[in-house]
Amino acid sequence: MIGSDGITAAAEATARVWEIGFDRDWATPARGMELSCWSTAEHVCDVVFSYACQLTARATTAYVKLLLRAEEHAGPAELVEGLRSSAGLLAAAVATTGAEVRAYHPSGMADAEGFAAMGATELLLHGDDVAVGLGLEFAAPQALCGDILARLFPTVEPVDDRWLTLRWATGRADIPGRDHVVSWRWQGAPLAG
Repeated sequence: MIGSDGITAAAEATARVWEIGFDRDWATPARGMELSCWSTAEHVCDVVFSYACQLTARATTAYVKLLLRAEEHAGPAELVEGLRSSAGLLAAAVATTGAEVRAYHPSGMADAEGFAAMGATELLLHGDDVAVGLGLEFAAPQALCGDILARLFPTVEPVDDRWLTLRWATGRADIPGRDHVVSWRWQGAPLAG
């Protein structure tokens, strides 16, 4: 089960790596994206903030019409501060939302655990995208990746390296003997059963 602790762990893993790169060029493209490292970091803050909004508003048909942007003169340190802040809002929303609550996501009406898992995944994957763009190494917590795979990708058979499996399931890495993933969709809605 993924809850607020998983969001916090993902945010801290990302923040610790990004902090190493404060002196790097954040205008460099993030790995595999047209966006710069800066814009990707801003995007992940916005996505995690949006997930918190979805849960607290209990939105049923669309995303809440709010957009999070960094101030024009903000630097990488302020982006990391925003990352921790957005993740904290989502963690609080997840911790205070009942298991019966559902809110809109394009992958289905998600519960708090689904938003926690999706938020943690966004933090880890985009955290890695930015890290690679900045020339830094990123390693996500293996246990958290295993929990994410079980919740969002229940049909994926993980290899021993759960971080590699999560990146493979989202088209960011290759696993020998498996086809490269070009298109993927996660299971945001609660699992039947």
